[in-house]
Amino acid sequence: MSQPNSEATPETDTALDRPFHDWRSRPAIIGTRRDPRLAPGVQGPEQNVLVVPINPVKKRGKKGGTITHREFYPVALSLDIAMKASVLAEAAFNAIEFHVRESTAGPEREVKLESHDALLDYLEQCMVAQTFSAQAIETFANEVIGDVLAGGRFSKVNTRSGLKRFTGAAIQRNCSTEEKVGDVLPRLLPVAPIDKSGRLWNDFKALLNLRDDIVHLKSESQRHDRRYGVILDSSTLWHRLLNLDIREQPRTAALVLHHFGQAVEPEPTWVPHIVDKFGIADARPRPVKTPGTITTITVEKLRR
Repeated sequence: MSQPNSEATPETDTALDRPFHDWRSRPAIIGTRRDPRLAPGVQGPEQNVLVVPINPVKKRGKKGGTITHREFYPVALSLDIAMKASVLAEAAFNAIEFHVRESTAGPEREVKLESHDALLDYLEQCMVAQTFSAQAIETFANEVIGDVLAGGRFSKVNTRSGLKRFTGAAIQRNCSTEEKVGDVLPRLLPVAPIDKSGRLWNDFKALLNLRDDIVHLKSESQRHDRRYGVILDSSTLWHRLLNLDIREQPRTAALVLHHFGQAVEPEPTWVPHIVDKFGIADARPRPVKTPGTITTITVEKLRR
């Protein structure tokens, strides 16, 4: 662990004095130091400190300067984007007004012209929620792979062409998200693979397929083809999005992340958040740390 910079000064921001004030942020690290403000040669008493990992970003240009921010979890950032987008999508759909006609096949609902923008808002936010739900999973997988296989270490991977050995960088670059989650993560973390005959794996595969359809949107998924006398759209991306439960994709991502995230040490601070947010079963005890009087200082870029 990196030690606090002796020139660092105590923060007065009370938000930073709370170790876990934002579930997306990397936590402050509880450590100790002797007060450097006493007279030379006089040792002060040890005091508890919160070491806040920060990242200074250089702005472009001769006079761009820097922007310094607290370190955060990119996986939590991606999942949060997906969660917020699903809420916006649901609100947009609820704002759509329809002309409704009853038929023997069920109600026929035609979007009113004045609600067309709400429909487009719904589709946009659906695409964001799907994409970032899948991205949260791959972001987590890549982070674990990069950390565990740092320094050019190798791991075996079951690829479509057989068992191969790759470095961490090569796995991140060459393996699919399905291979990373289904094979690589169980090799690197002390956790069982996701049951490939169960619902979670099926939901995960459906999420990846929908993400791929969005990112690589083919012409046949963009427009309904009426050339063969088929009137009802049952094949485009929009058909799939209008038949979604938009809340399920972020939940699927959270369940996959929890399955593997609970095996990471130290536990990322986003794990208990998604347990509470999505009502995920997790019976493990969570000790409450009471470090006593603390002061917050900052140091540059610490890894978890």
